[in-house]
Amino acid sequence: MAFTIGPSDLPGVQETLLESFEIKLLVNRRHPLSRKETVTIRDLEGEPLYLESSEFYIHHLIRNRCLEAGFTPNIVFETSGFSLCHKMVRENRGISVVVDFVFDDMGNDEMCLIPFSDGEYRWSTCMLTRKDMDAGEDIRLFRNHILNWMEDIKAGKIRR
Repeated sequence: MAFTIGPSDLPGVQETLLESFEIKLLVNRRHPLSRKETVTIRDLEGEPLYLESSEFYIHHLIRNRCLEAGFTPNIVFETSGFSLCHKMVRENRGISVVVDFVFDDMGNDEMCLIPFSDGEYRWSTCMLTRKDMDAGEDIRLFRNHILNWMEDIKAGKIRR
C-alpha cells in the first residue's frame, strides 16, 4: 500500500481516490490580477512566481502548462513548503499557486484565491494497492480505516 498525488497511471496498481482539491492562483489583493474572477495560465507570464520545488506535483503541473502555452514561467524561488509562498504573496512580492485547504489554514484578508478557467488544475490524493495479489487482512483493515476516516472528514465528524 502507498499514498501518492494522483493520478498515478502505474500498471498493476489499483488506485483509490481519497480527496481532490482545485489548484488556484494566490495573489495579494493589491496585485492587478486580484481584480479578475478567473485566470488562465497565460496570466502567469512574466509574473514573479513562488512555487513548490520540482519534487512536488504542483511545480510540474504549472511549469508544463506554461511551457505548453509557449512561455517559461518566471519562477523566482522554489520552496519545500507553502508558508514561504504565502509570505511572499502577502508582502506582494509575487504570485503563487496553492490548493484551497492550504489557503484556509494560512490565508488572510490581504490575499485571495482565483480559479483557473483554461482547464483542470487539481491536486488529488490517492491510495494505491497492488492488483495482482491478495492484500491480506491487515491491508484490508487499514484500507477500510482510511476510507472511513476520509468519510468522517467529508461528513464533518472530524477535522483534518
